[in-house]
Amino acid sequence: MKNPIDIFDTKVQGHEVALFMFDNAPSHQKRAADAVSAHKMPKKSTAGWTHIKNGLQLCKGLLPNGSEHDFYCLDTHPTMPGWFKGMEVIIWKQGLWPESGKLKAEHKGFKCEAGSCTCCCWQLIFTQPDFCSHCSELAEYIKSCGHICNFYLKYHCELNFIE
Repeated sequence: MKNPIDIFDTKVQGHEVALFMFDNAPSHQKRAADAVSAHKMPKKSTAGWTHIKNGLQLCKGLLPNGSEHDFYCLDTHPTMPGWFKGMEVIIWKQGLWPESGKLKAEHKGFKCEAGSCTCCCWQLIFTQPDFCSHCSELAEYIKSCGHICNFYLKYHCELNFIE
């Protein structure tokens, strides 16, 4: 995308905004390597955990009050330097830990209760705005360049001029 954006910006000399449209191919929906994701997240604090083996640490999330939340302990932490904080701590920091004090990490096979968003740690975290608001790496790049990115609806060939 760097080349098309550079060409466009050169032609309009920064006076226009481009709209880039894409189909819903899986490659267009790929998220950044450090995007916030609840996938495979451990319940307890864990040393060296990243959502992609030997990958980048997750970027910072947002608490309900809008302040940033780091998912990893500081390197200066006395007992857990650089450790992933775990789902329990993340939920607690967001003020969402249930009064009962009990919450499963996840339901077997991720088969949660129908319509429930608070039945397990994984479901509760997965539905939080900072976890579900991340867009694809492609869309983030285009937006960072000051342009607009949109995707055609999946399986609607009558709305997709490419089809």
